[in-house]
Amino acid sequence: MKLAEEKANLEAAKATLKAIQTDISKTSIRAPIDGLVNELPLSVGDYVKSGDVVSVIVDLNPIKIVGQVSERDVSRVRLGANAMAQLADGQKVQGAVKYISRIGSSTTRTFTIDVWVDNASSAIPEGLTAELHLPAENERAHFVSPAVLTLDSEGAIGVKAVNNEGIVTFHRVQIISDTTEGIWLGGLPERITLITVGQEFVLEGHKVRTATDAEINSGAVAKSLKVSP
Repeated sequence: MKLAEEKANLEAAKATLKAIQTDISKTSIRAPIDGLVNELPLSVGDYVKSGDVVSVIVDLNPIKIVGQVSERDVSRVRLGANAMAQLADGQKVQGAVKYISRIGSSTTRTFTIDVWVDNASSAIPEGLTAELHLPAENERAHFVSPAVLTLDSEGAIGVKAVNNEGIVTFHRVQIISDTTEGIWLGGLPERITLITVGQEFVLEGHKVRTATDAEINSGAVAKSLKVSP
């Protein structure tokens, strides 16, 4: 009985020793990352208990530049693509797209983009304002007046054109960009003869006679260009 009691006391002493050794090891504070000490709220002699903040370490390499991309353009940005950011002081830095959010903001309908920039010297501090320039896939487009847009029988948006035989054709389009001067349309052939006047008076399949804007403006031809159904 005495032997069992002594063995129990020994195990308890070992457990106490291990706990003390663990506490002692915690008196040497090591940061989990390499970085710069940004805050040091303690002074020599201050009392610290478990869970207290003893310093704030920041890792500025690489530094992350965060921007927002509209829902219309987010599909054109690719992970790993090179990007450029211009800082408030005019400095330009290069980086790579490392993150593209898959969920857009419910209020702004924008998507978060992260660009990582090498900052080995920690010369770029956190919290700066930057202008982010992101690469986008190239796409052929036509710059036209919004007045040329029309709808087909299914309600799809597009434009009416004339083929080489003088037949009216309808082309569905994608609005790439909308500006105060006009709109950029995608999804059209590289070369196309658009109907800019009278498109609402002809239907797909009609044969028409075309005229230039100069001829119409001078009164040389009538504005109604329909010839036959």
